[in-house]
Amino acid sequence: WGLRFLPLNDKKNCMKKINIYISTIFCFIALVGVGQMKKAEKHFSKFNYAKAIPAYEKVSKGKSNDKQVALIKLADCYRILNNYTKAESYYAQALSMGKVPTEVNYNYGNVLKSNNKYSEALSQYYVYLEENEKSVTAKNAIKSCQEIKFWESKPKEYEVKKYEEFKEANHDSYDQVAIWLDSFEEAIEYKKDIDAYIPNFGQYKPFR
Repeated sequence: WGLRFLPLNDKKNCMKKINIYISTIFCFIALVGVGQMKKAEKHFSKFNYAKAIPAYEKVSKGKSNDKQVALIKLADCYRILNNYTKAESYYAQALSMGKVPTEVNYNYGNVLKSNNKYSEALSQYYVYLEENEKSVTAKNAIKSCQEIKFWESKPKEYEVKKYEEFKEANHDSYDQVAIWLDSFEEAIEYKKDIDAYIPNFGQYKPFR
């Protein structure tokens, strides 16, 4: 018994076979990624975003050169479907891989704004504005975020509650109450309801 060494030529042939196997595997993975990307793009172009998502996910989890693009498209799909939490996550992943087209920054800003992250949204809008200085929509978005941040810093002047919560609340703390209703007839019914919960509620002025 003892170690048996392969002749030099056999070693070279063995290494060639291993390299061929590895190359074949990588080629197969690449082809699968390309196929999934084409499938996803086809669904996306037909506005079938729910069907495009699984295909983009497969590409985003692989080592394809289209990984960042797949992450951006995933974020776009979820943004269009109003799932802003997932959209934010995929935009963040895409940006972590490097520079993206500025329209991606703008869309990411809109998603952050929808998630009430106004400071983060502003930073994305400013990136977009660097290459799109005349964009009115970006300037309006920035102004909107700044105004929201300003008003959020102010003390609350009034409180909005659902009518069901209002009925159960301590009404002695209310100086004035405004109730939004869909019709004058509905207002009459609610007046009866209010009187039952709050005796001597006082005068009310329905607006048509």
